[in-house]
Amino acid sequence: MPIRSSNGQGSCESLNNHDEAGEVAGNTRRSMERGGRSASSAGKRTKKAATRDRSTTSSTIGEEATVSADQTERDRAPDAETPFSDAEQQAFLGILVKGASPAVICGELGVEVDRFWTTCHCDDGFLAAVERAYDALSLNVVSALYRAAIKGSVPAQTFWLRQRKPPLWMPPAEDDAARLAGMSDAELAEACRAEGVDVEEPADG
Repeated sequence: MPIRSSNGQGSCESLNNHDEAGEVAGNTRRSMERGGRSASSAGKRTKKAATRDRSTTSSTIGEEATVSADQTERDRAPDAETPFSDAEQQAFLGILVKGASPAVICGELGVEVDRFWTTCHCDDGFLAAVERAYDALSLNVVSALYRAAIKGSVPAQTFWLRQRKPPLWMPPAEDDAARLAGMSDAELAEACRAEGVDVEEPADG
């Protein structure tokens, strides 16, 4: 506590010291406030800059993802001149033996039907496998024809016997049509009488 003098100087010095201390404190407080505002502004600027960076990065990643998706789509869709891969050939043949047409199979596999023809043209092994598959399918038709013939279908029976004659049936010794075509009128009449058919003699001239 300051000592008060008789002439009042001690009191004045004390007041001056108090005012100086207050001014210093005020200046310090104002400096801190300005520093706080500056730090806050710098933080905001940094935050905005970071936000712009994230936006730019997201845009770049999105463009790269789009390019990657387009490239994958091109890789997944070969053109009509591209033959089937080994896996596609096996899948195609597996469905073919069930009776589906090439167009239906290609639609089910998600490939162009032109690629089927391209593969047949450039891969003899695949073409031979397709032909064997159709031979197996033809046997299914043969079995159906036989079942129809057994059930009494005359057209089915006729067609079956024309294509597969019984092993004990003997072919005719001579073609009757060709033999009759080479006979004269007199010979034809004689052949008819030999069979018991009464015919008149052909007129001369």
